Amino acid sequence: MNKKVYRFLILMIFIITVFSSCVFGTETNAPILVKKVEISSLKIPQLNETIDKDVTIKRTDAVTVSNIVWYKDGLPMFSDTFDVPGVYVCRIYLDVKDGYILSSLTEFMVKEGKVTYAVMAGKPMISITFTVKEPTISYPKQIRVGDFDIPKAGKKPDYALSSDYPEFYTINKVEWYKNNSLMNENDVFRGGTYKCRVYITTINGFSLYEGLLIRIGREYASAVTTTTETYIETEYFVEPLNDDKYVSVASIIFEKTPSFGLKKESIMPKKGESKYYDIDEVIWYKDNGIMYEDYFYSGTYKCRVYLKFINGGYSDNTLDVYMGDSFLPKPVSSINGRYFAERSFTIKEPYIKTFEFNELKLPEYGGIQDNKIESVYPGMYIPSMVYWYKDGKFMSNVDVFEEGMYTCKFTLTVNNECIIDEKANAKINGLAATVTQAYNTITVEMNYEVKKPNMVWTNSSDWSKTELEAALNHALIPQVLHNKDYTQSITRAEFAAVAVKLYERLAYKTANPISTNPFTDTNDVEILKAYALGITNGTSSTTFEPNSLITRQEMATMMVRALTKAGINTNVNLSNVSRFSDHDKIDGWALNGVYFMSNIGIIKGVGNNTFDVFGNATREEALAISIRSVNKFK
Repeated sequence: MNKKVYRFLILMIFIITVFSSCVFGTETNAPILVKKVEISSLKIPQLNETIDKDVTIKRTDAVTVSNIVWYKDGLPMFSDTFDVPGVYVCRIYLDVKDGYILSSLTEFMVKEGKVTYAVMAGKPMISITFTVKEPTISYPKQIRVGDFDIPKAGKKPDYALSSDYPEFYTINKVEWYKNNSLMNENDVFRGGTYKCRVYITTINGFSLYEGLLIRIGREYASAVTTTTETYIETEYFVEPLNDDKYVSVASIIFEKTPSFGLKKESIMPKKGESKYYDIDEVIWYKDNGIMYEDYFYSGTYKCRVYLKFINGGYSDNTLDVYMGDSFLPKPVSSINGRYFAERSFTIKEPYIKTFEFNELKLPEYGGIQDNKIESVYPGMYIPSMVYWYKDGKFMSNVDVFEEGMYTCKFTLTVNNECIIDEKANAKINGLAATVTQAYNTITVEMNYEVKKPNMVWTNSSDWSKTELEAALNHALIPQVLHNKDYTQSITRAEFAAVAVKLYERLAYKTANPISTNPFTDTNDVEILKAYALGITNGTSSTTFEPNSLITRQEMATMMVRALTKAGINTNVNLSNVSRFSDHDKIDGWALNGVYFMSNIGIIKGVGNNTFDVFGNATREEALAISIRSVNKFK
């Protein structure tokens, strides 16, 4: 049955039904034709979008959706998306409720697509045909990356740049350069030319075609495409904050360079004269690992010097550093915002012709022996304790040197990387010594003649001559007081030397000076020894006044401090002492010294029960109380 006959029969049935109702006046239950069905929620197909399987219609009182099937090229779709352009058909199977019918006269309404109506297996169905086309893309004529102000000195670079057309290109990374050197993210703009480089990936067929306008921020940019990546870049010139504080070149000074056996701490590089940077940290490396040894041996070493800017100074990662060699600028690098420069050194095994030693206190008439000696190159060889001999007999540490020839002897421990000359010699404090090698033992010997100083006591009081001679025999007269006018008042510097001699004689130890001199008006080693022992203080935190005369209460106090340091109990019960008539003039810090020395009879008053607190002591008085102390406590 064709469509025309079908439509004719339906029309005749409808006419007869209406005519019978009118003519015969009888009622029938004829179905009602649904004149309009609106598909209200069908999603129009788009390329790469998901198909719609949840269709709703209006007139649900008469018609409902039974099933939905999508077709591509006449075959049911198995994919959930419209993958490729082409013709797609949506078949919507309907259920018609009792009392209603659908026909070709029914109007089926959809937003888009060609609609046909049919009945399949007795079930009404509508087919909607759609054509899915390639999308028409309108590419931009210009692009702009980021939206930031021009870089300014003192601010950090902006790395969070955004794409103005994310559907056409994405940003992979952002880099900033100063004079073609890559900046660290913690760096800030200073002064000079900077470059911003933005790496991108184009998508959806977009390309950086010729004539495309490109900006980074407000500046025009150029595009570069290589075989592996695409980036755009532009330049900025940043005005410096303050040119006179901008550091372009730093100088690192090496007063000496590493050599085999030198101690690491002895080679500390220093900064140049600029007040706008300083050395923050020095790290030594050996064979690319951090150097933990104290001494340099053979191998390749690298010195890394970290810098810090002070007093408002600043720079950037194009800073040049001169490390020792003024004609070899080393480019600076940056790690986590810290600037550093490096220099390498290569050290070979040494060939030893001479063993050198220092710091040995040579014997003096009436003095005690010093058993300590230092190697000039302790990383190469280390001496054992020094032993002294007189006429082949061993000296104890309480024996004193008299006139005659003495021998010092010690053995060596030598680094096994060193090559030793068979005829190697030695020097101790610059004096010649001999070296013998036997059974893998190296022994160093030096002969030293001790002479009694030729001293005259012409310029001294008769009462002091005997005590001055005794002081000489016990090595209590420092070099600074040899053959002086002993009746003259003694200075603070001279008395400090006398107090140190007293301490060494009673303690059987050699005094050492303080490592850092606090005084600006003297560098006398005897003063620095006395200060290190706590025997004397300065007149202020930075001055000693070495040429000022010492008072009698100061002399007593310094002597007691020397005795105390040598291990002698110098406490005195001040409540039981017989006071001097000028007791009230004695300073509180001097009371113990004055009364201890007077109680043991070493320092007496000047007559009439007077101590003469602020009177000046003479050189012979100082040496006299020194030998009296030795005779009492040795």
